[in-house]
Amino acid sequence: MRGPSILIVAGEASGDLHGSRLALELKHLRPDCQLKGIGGPKMEQAGVQLLYSLQDFAFLGFSEVLKHLPFIRRVLHRLNRLFLEDKPDLLILIDYPGFNLRLAKLAKQRSIPVFYYISPQVWAWHPRRAHAIARVVNKLAVILPFEVDFYRRRTGLQVHFVGHPLLEIVQPQLPKERFCRRWSLDPEKPVLGLLPGSREQEIVRLLPIMLNAGQILCRRIPDLQMAVGAASSVKVDLYQDLFGKHSVGAVLVTDQTYDLMSHARLLLVASGTATLESAILNTPMIVLYRVSFLSWLLALLLVRVDHIGLVNLVAGERIVPELVQHQVTAARVAREAYGLLKDDRRRAQIKDKLLTIQRRLGERGASRRTAKLALSLIDREGD
Repeated sequence: MRGPSILIVAGEASGDLHGSRLALELKHLRPDCQLKGIGGPKMEQAGVQLLYSLQDFAFLGFSEVLKHLPFIRRVLHRLNRLFLEDKPDLLILIDYPGFNLRLAKLAKQRSIPVFYYISPQVWAWHPRRAHAIARVVNKLAVILPFEVDFYRRRTGLQVHFVGHPLLEIVQPQLPKERFCRRWSLDPEKPVLGLLPGSREQEIVRLLPIMLNAGQILCRRIPDLQMAVGAASSVKVDLYQDLFGKHSVGAVLVTDQTYDLMSHARLLLVASGTATLESAILNTPMIVLYRVSFLSWLLALLLVRVDHIGLVNLVAGERIVPELVQHQVTAARVAREAYGLLKDDRRRAQIKDKLLTIQRRLGERGASRRTAKLALSLIDREGD
């Protein structure tokens, strides 16, 4: 008798990372389970048979999604056929709400139990969508502490805070001296880390501004060194092309982004998961958010939170600076960064507050707790 068939869907690099950890725990708890899905190289290495690659879903913002609607419809049609012809025992969705909530609705129509891991951020842009989620999801595992109360006040959905999976992942591999030697950096000189995101559109939009800001800073602080953390989901050629166009002396760090985060004096970070990773590593940062003009207009209408950066949202206050849309210029970024690089006391205050973020994110072991919750839906179905 074959083991349970589980479909796991993640649409971006952070989902691939958490999906891979979850897949390993599912295999540990149920070695006979069959895993298929949408994800990236980490999920594939963890034993998930990929139906689509993460790069197929590398679009960002409202307007970019509109351009890709025909592709999205084709994928949904194929997965709906899968639900009919080779019905999985469980659908696990990881964040990525624009696509995953549509898929959840199709699964619900086919009586396939739906487990959602990492809540869509409806508390930020559309609180009423909590009811829509409750209609198509059987169980929800959240990774931010305030999300449990958000859902319980609005729905009868089963919601569990599992802790943040980053706590079991985020740690440097090398001490500072070895890391610097590996990338030809001077451990005695400050490093400015640039983290422009994990999707091509995001990188193309942010990295040139970061590089130009870095050039301004290097003229004002001659011993400053620049290093760019490369996303594993993006080809190195993209970074090299952008480096060439901007004629900069930055180092491209591959496969050791956490080391860069840990050993940098200051980080310029694209809004997203990387802000929490930086917080866990206790490194001061400036959060940058810039999308297309249409996407920005729609965000102004929909987004209902006081902060863009997750690090500030979890803290409930503005711990680190945020620069949004038209504020994201090389001159403005350089001005903000120069102030932080030169102010040891302010950086120390930020580091103290970042420690509170780590405590709020729960305890290690999120992936194991999540796997147990997900499998409980299959066990219940089999009772």
